[in-house]
Amino acid sequence: MTSAKQPRKLPRQVLRLLPFFLVLFVVLSAWRLIASKQAEHKSGQPFSGQTMGTTFTVKVVDPLSAQQAARVDEAIVHALSAVDGAMSTYNKDSELSQFNAQTVVGTPFAISPAMRQVVSIALEVGKR
Repeated sequence: MTSAKQPRKLPRQVLRLLPFFLVLFVVLSAWRLIASKQAEHKSGQPFSGQTMGTTFTVKVVDPLSAQQAARVDEAIVHALSAVDGAMSTYNKDSELSQFNAQTVVGTPFAISPAMRQVVSIALEVGKR
């Protein structure tokens, strides 16, 4: 004689909460769908390229005219070129490479305000 197993019944408390969780699931799913549509709309205009051996992407959310986009692109390329020119360890003419090439400890070396800021932050981080 074989006996079939009876399915286990859910407790009453769980059955009472089931509609609540179902509604919560639907609301959260709708909210996520709406949020993703808004994110698509506000994804922005991307500016990307290569610099310092890697790639970059900058997204501007506000709509730009072609002239504004060209200025933004130029400003991004200029800013990244300035950082590369000052901080590159591969370019022998960079400020950082020239600083690192100093062989005598204690020899004065004039640095730019940007280099001073980077060194100050590095020293502060090094103290932590």
